[in-house]
Amino acid sequence: MTTRTPVAAGDTSGPIGRATTAWLFLFFWAVLGCFVHTVDQRAWNLLHAWVEAMGERSELHLDGATLPEFAGLADDTYVADDGHRYARNAPGSYLFGAGMYRVVSSVTGISYRDSFELASCLVAWLVTGLATAIAATLMAHIGAMLTGSALGGVVIALAYGLGTLALPWSGLPYQHQTAAVWIVAALYLGGRLRDRESPVVAAGAGLCLGLVPFFSYAQVPVAACVGLYVLASCRTGRERLIVAGAAAAGIVPTLAMNAAYWGGPFTTVYQASGDPEVVDLVPSWSLVRARLHFYLTNPASSLFFYSPVLVLGAVGLVRFPARHRALQVAALAGTLVTLGHLLIVGGRGAAQWGPRLVIPFTPLLVLGLAWWWGSQGRRITLVAVTVVSILCSAAGALGPMIYMKTGKRNGVAAYAPLLVGKGDWRKLIRREQRAALSTDGELELHFPLRGILVWVALAGGLGLARSLSREQRRG
Repeated sequence: MTTRTPVAAGDTSGPIGRATTAWLFLFFWAVLGCFVHTVDQRAWNLLHAWVEAMGERSELHLDGATLPEFAGLADDTYVADDGHRYARNAPGSYLFGAGMYRVVSSVTGISYRDSFELASCLVAWLVTGLATAIAATLMAHIGAMLTGSALGGVVIALAYGLGTLALPWSGLPYQHQTAAVWIVAALYLGGRLRDRESPVVAAGAGLCLGLVPFFSYAQVPVAACVGLYVLASCRTGRERLIVAGAAAAGIVPTLAMNAAYWGGPFTTVYQASGDPEVVDLVPSWSLVRARLHFYLTNPASSLFFYSPVLVLGAVGLVRFPARHRALQVAALAGTLVTLGHLLIVGGRGAAQWGPRLVIPFTPLLVLGLAWWWGSQGRRITLVAVTVVSILCSAAGALGPMIYMKTGKRNGVAAYAPLLVGKGDWRKLIRREQRAALSTDGELELHFPLRGILVWVALAGGLGLARSLSREQRRG
């Protein structure tokens, strides 16, 4: 294996082999599955109701759900002009979830009706867990391209997949986290285009970017900035035309869905429903200051307190070498544009573990971690802060992700006892929501996939260590 020059010298070639890639993906997917639990699925029952409607009744609307877990759906829904009630979300993740649900129910007989908890956890793992595992694996390749080190790439992947909100939010069928895989894939393919001309890679990058709004509208500003990076990475005008054409093809499902259900190809479900948290803009300097404090500096809510490694990412992104200027500009622009919208929009994602609306630009900040692989001292800092961030994220993944009742406390502090099997997670849920989350009077938290996947994760980790060690020796 050819050795590479680290990010300080600007190399963009990735040295991670196929075996290491396979073991890394297996490790991530199994670990993420170990954290999927039942309370999150009951709290996120609206999206499972959507999967059930499409998977069992082949209908996009929610009318007709009879299970007690889907009773009284009202929040984040709206009644369209056709008289049917729809979920107020981009449809991509849930269409994919419905397909996975059909496969699972056909092969195993597991269904929402017969085993809601197991079926819902499987859907979350097969949708968001799978997407996150792929994104983290691709992040390893991007990290290796930037650092010139397979080990550096794996550390960066661990920081993203297990040390940010990607870990806890991968345990739910959550649209913004599911869509992250298309952003990371486009970044990876953009890096490939800088190395050599490839119409196939150009088409793949464009298609990934075009599919983003079908899975998450919040990721669109990030996709636009990453798209500029991909175009800048193309070596010929022909490649740029291929990227643009593939992106146009990828956006067709979104336009068709909008036209069929929301009133027009460019009318999103949020606009059709008049969702005040997304559609209403409230430009105000006082609001901007309050939101900046909420997202960046408030110990109770700041993304940096939930994922300290992102502080290093932000610093490293600013310090990127000139050779990576296009990637640096795209990442900073995507972050600032998304954050700018969050500062004036109606909602802010409160009552959740971690500021979940920052998930779209989280992979962009993680890119900055490559700079920290440039010297021995910086590497030690990166590894140490990554370990702390993994503990923070694991704490959140062990408890309920929404309806938090932490008051002015930081969520990590509130959930920390769960890391050692202590603390009462029920006290972390708002009182008015406890009864709604339970159908039999007793709300229980179970991890139904852990019994098998913990062994798969162990095998994946051992295989990864062995394969990575071989690559390091060959390098």
